[in-house]
Amino acid sequence: MQASGYLIMVNVPPVEWSGAIVCMEQTIGRGEEASITIPDRFRAVSRRHAAIWADAAGQVFIRDLGSRCGTDVNGIHLKPEEQYRLEMGDRVTLAGVELQFTASLPPLPVIVAELNLPNHHNT
Repeated sequence: MQASGYLIMVNVPPVEWSGAIVCMEQTIGRGEEASITIPDRFRAVSRRHAAIWADAAGQVFIRDLGSRCGTDVNGIHLKPEEQYRLEMGDRVTLAGVELQFTASLPPLPVIVAELNLPNHHNT
């Protein structure tokens, strides 16, 4: 299944976490049953926090599943079960975890440069 976009966690290095968005509805959360699993150390994120999916036209939607801390898109708080269409570059916040909706994942050289890791080819 081809991804319609990706969620990249902004407040951790990009190599640590990302999630592909596909046509079927996916649950975002800390629980093992979540399709897109947030690292367990982010305890304020609910086990079933939000749902995300792409429609047949490739438009991506998100909705909060009644989570304790809620879901924000670009600083706008979503009501539980309220469907919201995402645009590329939108920021989604789940209880302090900030994600960005993007069309592609950054290539590894960009990630390495952003992390200021030594380049082993030039040493």
